[in-house]
Amino acid sequence: MSAGSSYFSNDTIFALTTPLGGAVAGVRLSGSKSREILAKISKNTTEIPERKAVRRDLFSSQGRKIDDALVVCFENPRSYTGEDVVELWLHGSPAIAESLAQEFLSLGLRQALPGEFSFRAVKNGKLSLSQAEAVQELVAATNSEAVDLALEKLDGSHRALILAFADEMRKLASLSELGIDFSDQDVDEVSLKNLKRECQVLIRKLEDLKSSFARGKRIQDGIGVCLFGRPNAGKSTLFNILVNEERSIVSSIAGTTRDVVRETMTLSDGSGRSLSFRFHDTAGVRETEDEIEKMGVERTLLGARDADLILVLVDPLDPEGFPELMAAFSCLERKSGSEVIFVLTKQDQISMDDQVNWVERVSGMVGIPSSVIFSGKTRYGLDELVRRLLDIGFLLTQRKSGEVLLTRWDHVRAVEQAITHLERSLTTVSEDLFAADIRQSLISLGPLIGETPTDDILGRIFSEFCIGK
Repeated sequence: MSAGSSYFSNDTIFALTTPLGGAVAGVRLSGSKSREILAKISKNTTEIPERKAVRRDLFSSQGRKIDDALVVCFENPRSYTGEDVVELWLHGSPAIAESLAQEFLSLGLRQALPGEFSFRAVKNGKLSLSQAEAVQELVAATNSEAVDLALEKLDGSHRALILAFADEMRKLASLSELGIDFSDQDVDEVSLKNLKRECQVLIRKLEDLKSSFARGKRIQDGIGVCLFGRPNAGKSTLFNILVNEERSIVSSIAGTTRDVVRETMTLSDGSGRSLSFRFHDTAGVRETEDEIEKMGVERTLLGARDADLILVLVDPLDPEGFPELMAAFSCLERKSGSEVIFVLTKQDQISMDDQVNWVERVSGMVGIPSSVIFSGKTRYGLDELVRRLLDIGFLLTQRKSGEVLLTRWDHVRAVEQAITHLERSLTTVSEDLFAADIRQSLISLGPLIGETPTDDILGRIFSEFCIGK
């Protein structure tokens, strides 16, 4: 942030709104001087009709032609930011964009801060804070489920559900304050006992909302998948195939992988639905005296403990190591709700009978009805494995129609604080203290229900956006 730059300034700002190097580059201006600046750089004072694309030649202050551009103007308040906005569509040369940026700076414009256009949209009542956050999530979305979730937030349906819940809390707060006036009378509706019963219902709803965060982050950031197995079981080979890149070193030397290698990949089921997966290739699990390899094994165990899904790779050419593998797996402290797929590797090197025997052996020991049989050489079983990954992924991220899923840590903290106040209200013995706690819980939910946060919090939220939004 340059000296003097502020989200709360009234400067006319500009920013590139598309990546450099494409066929077309977009530049947006917002502020009271937008049309004045356009007239200067186009050397044309002819009024441009609102929301109509018009060609304009653009010039530097020395008269050198910068580009031939398409221009669209939006008048306040009928624009994204609620201010006068000008959008320029240039040829995609980085040199053109740089020349135009230098010209804007020389004319007194300021380059927009990250998320400043969206900030102004919130400040001018064009978007709620939750909708602006949805813009950021939509830009960052890497799969269809994340796009759907962000669009629901952007159209306001999520916020409407949160506001309805907030209204329940306001009603309870009003009843509790009314109960203060009737505390010496026997009015059942506003009795402390009845109010606490209603409060318990709200606590359960907030607990459900808090628990939704795990699913929301899986949709946004990807489902954590740990590849778990003995050395040379084929983990790195499978990892490279899944991420479609030679990320892990593959070697016949046992213990090649010493640290966790991570990569995120989006998989599609062919019907338009997709999910992102965070694959973790890990060190082979075995007893070893090598200190560095020991550290790798410890990180493998930690990775498996925190994973949403564990792929246990069984090497049929290593029958002596199978009991050690299963002993290590059975000792894992897996997180609640995690899933497991057993993958029998090296299918191309064993007979059909051996494949059947191994599947029966695995099923008998761990109660898994079937396993995926896979070959890294021929890619046999890859489609089946991807289908299983997606089936489990959709299971781990499923939600009811219209259900709100939290995706931000600050929202989780707000819910936790609200729960704390509500739980404290259950221990109070007077109506006035109960009412105070309910009000405090409502205040805690400010980040979710759109109450105006402080300036420093607003600045922090929008500083996480990309420039141009």
